[in-house]
Formats: sequence, structure tokens, C-alpha cells
Amino acid sequence: MLYEYRKYTVTPGRMGDLVARMNDHTARLFERHGIRLVGAWQAVVGNTNELHHILAWESFEERETRWAAFSSDEEWLAILRESDGDGKIRDHAVNELWKPIACSPLQ
Repeated sequence: MLYEYRKYTVTPGRMGDLVARMNDHTARLFERHGIRLVGAWQAVVGNTNELHHILAWESFEERETRWAAFSSDEEWLAILRESDGDGKIRDHAVNELWKPIACSPLQ
């Protein structure tokens, strides 16, 4: 298993828009494309303009295949155009791929 940590730094004043997009569209489209969302979180203490989520993958190959399909999905592209119409919601994105070690409860 691989886990992908993604952190989005949100454009000031747009957190509600990003949370709505994730809740109303992104999670559903992830499911359609077989992308397993482990969890999604909004920071409430510390840097509160960040949204975090973790995805689970069987392999790098699965990630490449499913992510490419999601990223080119016409519905997703239309949602991006509409939701970013007043300017990009995400200012910056960071992602890391993690491999669990032996003591990790998530394997």
C-alpha cells in the first residue's frame, strides 16, 4: 500500500469554496475513478488556510492510471473551470507518497 498526503494552501477567503467543491464533487468523482479517500481535514488551529487529505493506493501504477483518468474527466474539468472562475481556489498544493513501516496500523 501507498498513501498519498495532499495539502492545499487555499487562496484567502476561498476555504468555503474548496470545502464545498471537495464535499459536493471531488469525493464523488474520486469514488467514480476508484480513488480511495482515507480522510480529509480542514485545519482549525495553526495554519487555518490549509485543507489536507490522504488517498490510498495499491501501487504507483494504480495511482498513475486512476489519477490520469480523474484529471482528464470532462465533468471534473468543467467543475474546475466553474469553481475557479473568480480566481483559483488553491494557491499552492503539496503532495507526498508514503509507504507504511512495519508498526503502522495502516498497511
